[in-house]
Amino acid sequence: MAPTGSAGIGISTTPAERFEIRDPATSYLKFTRTSDVLGPVGGIKFDLAGTEVGRIETERIVAGNRFSAMKFMVYNSTNSGSITEVMRLNEDGLVGVGTPAPLGRFHVQGIQAANKPYFLVTQSGVPATDAYVQFSNPSNDAGIFVPQIKGRSNAANRGMAC
Repeated sequence: MAPTGSAGIGISTTPAERFEIRDPATSYLKFTRTSDVLGPVGGIKFDLAGTEVGRIETERIVAGNRFSAMKFMVYNSTNSGSITEVMRLNEDGLVGVGTPAPLGRFHVQGIQAANKPYFLVTQSGVPATDAYVQFSNPSNDAGIFVPQIKGRSNAANRGMAC
């Protein structure tokens, strides 16, 4: 441990961060658990001032093999102040945002938020109001989904129709 309170592995001088691992070869962290019973099999937790604020975790999803999922969780004040899974990458390449069981290559599920699209694509270097595609639900009625696809291109002769 350095006099600054930082710790390093593979570092002969003062670490640049509170905990730093430096290796001239490919670096990674390895976490091993010998028993999982189809529960979490590894993870990294993030705490601030002693309170967990996020987690990245792996989970075995099929009993007889090593098929797994990578889960990303954050502290969610709207869900009773608990850690909530917000994104998942499954072994078959399916990605779920807001769902632990994605049904497509990229599956987004969530509650309707006022004036917020479900899915928004913008281009860097161009104002979002001049180049975007969005998928949203313009209905203000609970339980009703009216799909709407909108977009805009501000380039000459390249209008967008949806």
